[in-house]
Amino acid sequence: MPRLKLSLSDQTFHRFGVIGHSLDRVFKFAKEAGFDGIELSETITTRLLQPKRIKAIADHFALPVTSVHQSPLRMLWSSLGSIEHVAGRASRMGAQAATIHFASVHRRATNNRFFGKIRALEERYQLSIGLENAMAQFAFFKLNALGYTHDPVRFRETIKRHNLHATYDIGHMASLVKDPATYFDTIKERLVNIHIQDYRAGFDHLSLGKGTLPIAKFLRHLVESNYQGLITLEVFPLNHHLFMSLAEVERTMRENLAFFREHSETTQPATT
Repeated sequence: MPRLKLSLSDQTFHRFGVIGHSLDRVFKFAKEAGFDGIELSETITTRLLQPKRIKAIADHFALPVTSVHQSPLRMLWSSLGSIEHVAGRASRMGAQAATIHFASVHRRATNNRFFGKIRALEERYQLSIGLENAMAQFAFFKLNALGYTHDPVRFRETIKRHNLHATYDIGHMASLVKDPATYFDTIKERLVNIHIQDYRAGFDHLSLGKGTLPIAKFLRHLVESNYQGLITLEVFPLNHHLFMSLAEVERTMRENLAFFREHSETTQPATT
């Protein structure tokens, strides 16, 4: 069975979700720790850098930008133009995929013509555009985050009906889906990226093994299913401990990577 690869979200080092540390430091850490790539978030920090500069940093550390994630500021609404902008930047960085907030797609745009334009962007830029399931908490907002963006059944049906690609964030759906392996089986043919994290009592983006999701079981299932898509670690300790030192963040990420390797490379069946 092939070894699962794990990318690190650079948003791990962001405070307030938009202000991050030097990309050189992020890439250097990820390379030394043993990650397989970086998922780059479109933030104030990264948008100041041109794709050519970011690609040069990635090449210097021999660590690819595997995917580019739409800005957190676009969580509630985005235009087709903003989606094309992210896809174009991702392509110029050599990324395999772009992740778009599904909840940001405007109500009037949720039709096959609009989704057909997204598929055309994939062809134009030669990458996959994964629409990410929204946080279940979005159900409480009467905005553009309709049921199909967070409800497990409606999300799956919409992705399949419109022939779209998906980024499955297991933490976002954790309050509604307790076993991500079971849900993975229903959507795996459309998946391009999995955002992996743990979850407990309404809080997501927790360290692996520190919540209530059966992460070890899920990782073994991915191996046994011969999953070949991207996996991105989206553990954000600064969301919960704002003043944590950078050294402590790095230690936490090493622990998460060790957990991932232990439970995805062992030949013994996982029980938790």
